[in-house]
Amino acid sequence: EKSARTEKEDEKTMIDRAVGLEYCGGMEDIYQEVLESYYEVGQEYSVKMPEYVQNQDWSNYTVIVHAIKSTSLTIGATQLSEAAKEQEMAAKAGDTETIAAKWEAVHRAYLEVLQEVKNMIAEEK
Repeated sequence: EKSARTEKEDEKTMIDRAVGLEYCGGMEDIYQEVLESYYEVGQEYSVKMPEYVQNQDWSNYTVIVHAIKSTSLTIGATQLSEAAKEQEMAAKAGDTETIAAKWEAVHRAYLEVLQEVKNMIAEEK
């Protein structure tokens, strides 16, 4: 059986705070700024991503998944970063099959990470 502590830890599986802090030189205040910026930009990107897929706008899709890949790594969302990287490579290669098969899962993961970031920001305030 899981203890309450383990269940609480399981709630946060998308972001490895230690990795994010490492990218911010171990500076908590910088990490908080990066989280806030990630969340702010994410409000736009999370809406544009499905629009670009629907419109088959692969050049803008490539730009957005590249940004999600890089910024997600910076906050410690390594799995999302890897998934976005795969989408970026598919878009650059014109591999619309891979995009079609996986973009929704990447988008869902992105929304989950954004929610987690929102919670982390709220905890600091």
